[in-house]
Amino acid sequence: MYNVFISNGSCVLNSGLDSVQITTSLVNNISASICPGQSYVFGSQTLTTGGAYADTLLSVAGCDSIVNLTLSSLSASSSALSASICPGGSYAFGGNILTAAGTYTDVVPNAAGCDSTITLTLGMNSATSSTLNLTECATSYQFGSQNLTASGTYTRTIQNAAGCDSVITLNLTLNAPVSVTSSQSGGDLVAVGTPASVTYQWIDCSNNTAIPGATSATFSPTINGSYAVQVTGTNGCTAQAACITVNDVSIK
Repeated sequence: MYNVFISNGSCVLNSGLDSVQITTSLVNNISASICPGQSYVFGSQTLTTGGAYADTLLSVAGCDSIVNLTLSSLSASSSALSASICPGGSYAFGGNILTAAGTYTDVVPNAAGCDSTITLTLGMNSATSSTLNLTECATSYQFGSQNLTASGTYTRTIQNAAGCDSVITLNLTLNAPVSVTSSQSGGDLVAVGTPASVTYQWIDCSNNTAIPGATSATFSPTINGSYAVQVTGTNGCTAQAACITVNDVSIK
């Protein structure tokens, strides 16, 4: 019968007569990894940095068992992003719904399983508003998708350059339009304006200037040329008839 005991770090078999020294030890290679801030317990050691480590244990046979550890240090990571919202809007970040501008962070595992810190800079864009005062000689006015047929104050909302609401307020005055037709009768030019309250002004089409004193519905040109009549309503609306060319006026 043999007894097994340790002598000078080697494994010895004893039969009572002779002893036989066995010099072969058991070797086990392992690897592990840690993230920044983590530690790894290896035998009696608590390791916090990567490297090569060894520890000697006793096998079940009472012989040396050498464990070699290769410890890797993994990397944490970080990233930055920016976004913006409009007043009344929100932004989902991590597990939070953000409604105010500011700097926020979230930590998630990266591909190595270590912390990945994401920093968000959230901005707040501005809504805008504007006012338009408009007078039109028309029976209607197209304001966005609205067809307006009466004077009044109207609003519409569109997106501004920042993607936020832009509220446009329109103060609209609709004035009844006027109209006029003209014709040549003998040596005279005759105009008919609507409504009857319009005033008349004949103009020289060659230079688009008003002819002094030619302010009635009938105009008798004294020289050949091209003439047109313009009418103005009591509300300031104007209209102009087409030019009429006169070739048969005798020069006085």
